[in-house]
Amino acid sequence: MIIQKALPSVSLLLVLAAVALSLLFIVIPLISTAQQTQVKTVAIKPTNPESGKEMYIQYCAACHGLTGRGDGPAAPAMKAEVTDLTKLSKKNGGVYPGIRIGSVIQFNIPVVAHGTKDMPVWGRAFESLSEGNPTKRAEANARVKNITDYLETLQAK
Repeated sequence: MIIQKALPSVSLLLVLAAVALSLLFIVIPLISTAQQTQVKTVAIKPTNPESGKEMYIQYCAACHGLTGRGDGPAAPAMKAEVTDLTKLSKKNGGVYPGIRIGSVIQFNIPVVAHGTKDMPVWGRAFESLSEGNPTKRAEANARVKNITDYLETLQAK
């Protein structure tokens, strides 16, 4: 009497391989999603409205990084790549686009590179810091101007 070992059929092996690959495409993204940076929304903290650098560090560096290169600790959690603020002049023919940058900060004018509305509307947030101050809009405008001026100092040479 001859005993034959039952070998799995080729079609069964293909099905098992397909299931294994499918699991990889499902499990690996779930693992990487679980490890992604989470951005926590916190209340805006008061800063010196005259110091563009202090405001930048407090309000912008989490995403844009201390040097403005888009490498802040919250950058990996953004839906789109965070703008490298050191290249604003370079992308504008060597001229710093201060008015445009101020508008983006104050009103969150859409920027193609942002892709989303991840960036806060700082104009309203800055006005909230000056509640009770009859010149709150002027102070908010000064904050935007001072951050915009500080960003000009970060431009790559």
